[in-house]
Amino acid sequence: MKSRLLISSLAWILALVCVAAPLIIRTHFEAELRQNRETLRAQTERLQALRNRKARTPSVSNSANVLSSEELSELLRLRAQIGLLREQTNVMERLRLENARRKSKSEEQTGTPKSAARLAEELSADTVACMANILEELPSACERFATEHDGKAASDFVELRNYLTRDGHRLTGVYTFEFVREQGPRPGDALILREISPRSKDGKNVRVYGFADGRAVETSFHDEEQYDGRDQIRWERAQLGLPPPVFQESR
Repeated sequence: MKSRLLISSLAWILALVCVAAPLIIRTHFEAELRQNRETLRAQTERLQALRNRKARTPSVSNSANVLSSEELSELLRLRAQIGLLREQTNVMERLRLENARRKSKSEEQTGTPKSAARLAEELSADTVACMANILEELPSACERFATEHDGKAASDFVELRNYLTRDGHRLTGVYTFEFVREQGPRPGDALILREISPRSKDGKNVRVYGFADGRAVETSFHDEEQYDGRDQIRWERAQLGLPPPVFQESR
């Protein structure tokens, strides 16, 4: 018990350090960067003042156009300082960007993992979206298949995999779904497609179904631990307008 508490405490401390350290470094870098910029601005103004002073000097003789030794020394020193400050400013800017990148990466690594329930919801949403896309392209895919096969309809959903495309790319879900009725849907069928295998979600088995009117619906069935597929078969036959199935009770 103590070891678990110690590990938990260390984990919290590490997380706090990961969050606080980038903030401290960033604050330090930004303060120093502002100071360098102010110094650079002041040095630039002094250099410009010296240049203006030279420009205002009357050109009576060669000596009048030449800066004094002290002014020349000051000018060279200012130029050197400006170059150094510019380099330091560039370095500080690169460090700031690198610190921001590391902070972003640290936040991603210390982020809260997605729960199983959230992952299940995201998978359901993706599956429903894939089914909706396929239902939208299914009529034209069936027409093109029939045209290339002497008017014969596809008896297996997989046969349509090269026809279910959009913008030159095959749609996702060709190997995820199947026809509900064997040998393919019949005219008048309301229910057409289903997810090949059921998924576990909230203690139930769920499947995504596709209807002729373009609806993509996720349907849940019996509790997972007692699932024998009977509820699903009854529901599917009812959607197809077929009589209820008769199950032989096991002895």
